Amino acid sequence: MIANFFKRLFLCGPKRRAAQKPARSRPTLFVIDPGCTGGFGHHRAINQIIYDACTRQGDAVEIYTGRMEAPGTVGFDPRAVFSDVVYEGIPETADAARSKLNQLNKTIFKELNENLPGLKSNDRVIVHTASVTFLQALADWLTRRAKPGTIVSIVMMLVPYSNPGRKAVSIESRAVMDKAYRKSFQALRALPIQLKIFAETKEMAAAYEAIAGGPVDVSPLPIEFQHHAPASDARETEDGPVFLFAGDSRPEKGILLMPEAIALYHERGGKGRFVIQCGEPPKDQGPKAEAIAKLQELAPQVTLETGRFDGPDYFRFLDRGDILLAPYNPAFYGTIRPSRILLEGLGLGKPVVTSAGTWMETTLREFERPCGTVMGDFTAEALCAALLEAEGGRQELTQNAQEISATIRGTHNEAAYLQTILQG
Repeated sequence: MIANFFKRLFLCGPKRRAAQKPARSRPTLFVIDPGCTGGFGHHRAINQIIYDACTRQGDAVEIYTGRMEAPGTVGFDPRAVFSDVVYEGIPETADAARSKLNQLNKTIFKELNENLPGLKSNDRVIVHTASVTFLQALADWLTRRAKPGTIVSIVMMLVPYSNPGRKAVSIESRAVMDKAYRKSFQALRALPIQLKIFAETKEMAAAYEAIAGGPVDVSPLPIEFQHHAPASDARETEDGPVFLFAGDSRPEKGILLMPEAIALYHERGGKGRFVIQCGEPPKDQGPKAEAIAKLQELAPQVTLETGRFDGPDYFRFLDRGDILLAPYNPAFYGTIRPSRILLEGLGLGKPVVTSAGTWMETTLREFERPCGTVMGDFTAEALCAALLEAEGGRQELTQNAQEISATIRGTHNEAAYLQTILQG
């Protein structure tokens, strides 16, 4: 069944057919994604990819999400049944961390049990953004509902020792999460299902294998490159390159460094402009709000973009830049967490500025020729130096990025992602 299912996904034409309510006599693909709570971001994008692939052939698919703010903004039919708890932070003390994880998993298990039907042996389950906050709940639900032979694909996207709430991780809370992961994986592997576990990088896969009790394969990233062709050459302008920052402007992505770094860059002769996606203005007056206010003062050399983009609009936004920025904090990203911005930039033939001590640096250095620049540490001074270096070497960096763009696009795309997680 799965082989035929997979063949239909990729041998079909692009035309969509209206979704039909699946009959439970047919095999059904269940997508479990409690972290999807809105119409933007990787959660929505992956759900849309899976939904479109199934809908084109009339295959039955049910996508279970968090309680979405505006479900009508997505192009699939979300079954919004989960509480918004997946990205709640884990406390630093051991007892509090243990209590919080138990609470979160109990909440998700209850919602799984109440809202999803029992599984048939020829059904399939995909969890494309798994986390310690609900992995045990998934194992407990499958223990009750799965039939022998059910294929379950789980993609681990968070670093195993990171806090889902993007907060600091103490030694105590890390030990609690490690134990919770091991217990959950042990329970999953004990089930009579066909279990497939994936991670987004080989480094992350190795980290999970150490706690998963079995193999963890690498999945490509499902980047929607079909929405835009790579640039054919570097755009010539008298005013220098356009540096572009896309995505959530969180502190760990370098937004707090940018006002000082950009000011230094122009003081030292930099001629470029900056387009920075900063989202809606912060409600509080914390460091991010202060950084955005300082960036506003740097106009017209800096343009702030408050909109959110998806699909073709997102790739049109990326095309406004000549060099993309991924100056991420290595303390948060480390050497195993990937960056979509890096791969999107290279796939579009654009150089990328990123940070030392990250997966992004390792990836850039794997290529024979430089396709970007690396800031030596996570400081405004280092970011300024990397910007000036990128501007000075722009023509060569762009040519090198264009030469590898086909490789990036051929590796990380929708079809490759679906082929990997649906194989079996």
